[in-house]
Amino acid sequence: MEDLENTKKRKKKSLPSSSSPSQEDRGEEGQKDIENESESTDNKNDLYSSSSHRDSSLLRPSSMPSSVHPRAAFNACLQQAVYPHVRSFDTFAEVYVQEMVKDLPVFYVDPNYEPEKHEANPYYTPSDYIKLAISSVSLGPPVRFDSSSSLRPDLSSSSSSSSSPSSSLDRLLLLPRQCRESHLTYGSPLKVSFLLSRNKDGSTLRKDLIVGLAPLMVKSNLCTTR
Repeated sequence: MEDLENTKKRKKKSLPSSSSPSQEDRGEEGQKDIENESESTDNKNDLYSSSSHRDSSLLRPSSMPSSVHPRAAFNACLQQAVYPHVRSFDTFAEVYVQEMVKDLPVFYVDPNYEPEKHEANPYYTPSDYIKLAISSVSLGPPVRFDSSSSLRPDLSSSSSSSSSPSSSLDRLLLLPRQCRESHLTYGSPLKVSFLLSRNKDGSTLRKDLIVGLAPLMVKSNLCTTR
């Protein structure tokens, strides 16, 4: 019996097991699995490091060179975009406003004119009349005005009469920021010179009046920021 059992044991040892792999095969497969896992781990680490680097680069605005800062580039492009409009406004304020006076008609006032008597008379010549004309129109720098309906400069902020006119004008100048904060119109006073003459005695009267405010373009020659 003992010989039969020993013979069976030797046969079992000599026969290779088809179902269970050998120790060497299991070692080689385990080594491959370890290498594959290490490669996948390295790829994941590379992916995480690249994405974190990309995200961190987006969160660092200081990495952009100062020469191409977006605010400076935007300001430069904005100045180039509005330059033609500013120059167009300067041409209007300095040239065309004065040229408009030449096309304005002259008004004649005859105090002795009676429509019933003189309208049908083609040879009627007034002996005494008044001629009213506009001699010049100009735009000035923006200044503060008082609350009354008459457009008079607010001189309450000026000191004594001994102060120079230039210093008083500096205190009256209006800035665009003040208009934005106070909801005011950033306007330039429109000064008109009226010329009144009488043909009977040849007297002439000149009167300068501020007739209104003209909207003023920021950065133009009349702007207080220039």
